[in-house]
Amino acid sequence: MKLVSRSFCTLAWTCGAAQAWSVAPRTVARNRPAWVAARHPHTPTACAFSTTTRLAATPAEFAQTEIDTHAVVVFSKSRCPFCLATKSLLNDLKVDGVIVHELDQMDDGADVQAALATLTGQRTVPNVFVGGQHVGGNDDTQAAAASGKLQDMLAAAQAK
Repeated sequence: MKLVSRSFCTLAWTCGAAQAWSVAPRTVARNRPAWVAARHPHTPTACAFSTTTRLAATPAEFAQTEIDTHAVVVFSKSRCPFCLATKSLLNDLKVDGVIVHELDQMDDGADVQAALATLTGQRTVPNVFVGGQHVGGNDDTQAAAASGKLQDMLAAAQAK
């Protein structure tokens, strides 16, 4: 998974590896999460890095751009048990390319969540999108995984 946090400057490893990973500076180098270290073993000193900024003009445009651009997007909150269950499920399914936005760590996270409520009718997190389609929250995502529908959606989204 790729953790995106806009409340901090994010450090992106861009050393020519197949994927660039972004983490908040407080988790860089010695304190990198295990999933970052496992998928991208390089250190910031061995790679070129740059800060990233938000390009969308409004929270609604940001959310829509993320949904349209990435195969799997999860709008989450870092301490929400339902969000943790959803992220754990996606990790257990070994889904690559998951973009996670921790709304409680974003300066305008409440605005993004309000924009998502307008877009989907769902006010709660997690808010999961696969292939541009709204899956739902944790219960919907877990049910889709149990029925096999989520795996089909993931396969279709990653084939694009």
